[in-house]
Amino acid sequence: MLIGTMIAASDDLSFSGFGYAFLIINNFCTAAQGIIIKQKLINKEFNQYGLLFYNSLVVLGPAIVLAAFTDDLNKVWNYDGYSDVGFIMAFLLSSILGFLLNYSTMLCTHYNSPLTTTVVGACKNMFVTYLGMIIGGDYIYSHVNFLGLSI
Repeated sequence: MLIGTMIAASDDLSFSGFGYAFLIINNFCTAAQGIIIKQKLINKEFNQYGLLFYNSLVVLGPAIVLAAFTDDLNKVWNYDGYSDVGFIMAFLLSSILGFLLNYSTMLCTHYNSPLTTTVVGACKNMFVTYLGMIIGGDYIYSHVNFLGLSI
């Protein structure tokens, strides 16, 4: 996968150093999270629900600060579509799906290794990447980039 990433990046027509830096940080944090989750579950310090709760609690503070810094918090306060049934249904379903995604990741790490969870996530991302190329409309195609993404 690393070789494929390097090939894809060598001919990325929309290269963003900032984006690649965030991607590297994300990969490091994801690996660390998998290891910490496995350690906490093995030591029986928390069950899956407790770990999900404390993970959400720890992230809440930085998320609010980031939302305030980027003016998203102001947009949330001033949003006038909270009574719209479509918004309520979309918000409710996305919240449920977010919980299910986090819980299934936690369960996968509990019964397997963090490496297995990462590989399963990479397989899922492969399908999402191809769908994004087709549906997204902002993918700039090149043979080298497509080959690297496919590897």
